[in-house]
Amino acid sequence: MKVDYKDLMLIDLIFEKISSKDELAKALNVSTKTIENRAKNLSLILKYSKRLEGYIFTDLLPKYISPKIVFKHIFCELENAKLESEFKGLFDEYFCSQEKLIDTSKLSNLNQKIIMLNHAINHNILLSCEYKNERKIIQANQLKVSNSKRYLYITYDKKNGENAGEHRTFALNSMKDIKALEYVKNGNFKNTKVGNAFGYAEDKKSVILYLKNEAASFFKRENPKSHNFSFLSEDDNGIEIEFFYSPSSVELESFIASWLPLISIKNDDELAKKIYENIQNNLNKLRNLK
Repeated sequence: MKVDYKDLMLIDLIFEKISSKDELAKALNVSTKTIENRAKNLSLILKYSKRLEGYIFTDLLPKYISPKIVFKHIFCELENAKLESEFKGLFDEYFCSQEKLIDTSKLSNLNQKIIMLNHAINHNILLSCEYKNERKIIQANQLKVSNSKRYLYITYDKKNGENAGEHRTFALNSMKDIKALEYVKNGNFKNTKVGNAFGYAEDKKSVILYLKNEAASFFKRENPKSHNFSFLSEDDNGIEIEFFYSPSSVELESFIASWLPLISIKNDDELAKKIYENIQNNLNKLRNLK
């Protein structure tokens, strides 16, 4: 679908939030009449909502979308924060001026899900979906990438009945049949809380870990986004970090197992004993399978 640069900007602005004619006119430095005319030319994907007092998309999965919207979530797949920032800059400089929309019917199922969920987050759209063979009614809060896998932080809506108001982490590959139920006017679904595949960091415990040699070098060099941690100190042999993990400690156990023997727990002897014993028991079970 052929468009010009101002059309692309209009679509990008509306995707980020439901926008009034005045807001869009100010952002694009044009008149409200120009906004009306441009939106009319894009009526296949845009419409004006009197109830919401702004422009919205005609479908949860818009038939056409700008390249910037698609590439924006692709950048999030990059585990290295420096590379992510660099690629965003390159896209803005060299590619975002391409005057063509992407036909979403030609995208993969995962790409379509990500567009729908970002749309729902930005526009406070209440969703119904099938998750692990159960129908759920949810508020989509934030998409997260961890170890190259996509997750969605959700809040169960009161219309779900059970677990209303509770937060959960949904794996995107287990979400099916996603449908829009309604726009929640003045809703506040979107958040930017720190977390990973196991949930929000604020709901987590923490422990001090010491990493040495290759493990320390990796974390200093890559600064991976897959885990919640903060650097505390460094010496000639390694680094000390505060690692945040889910209350079940499965996340911590998995992390430590992946870096043994280059990692140790510094501040909790009882927890260290439990973690090391669990790892040893799992190794013994693995040996017995052979």
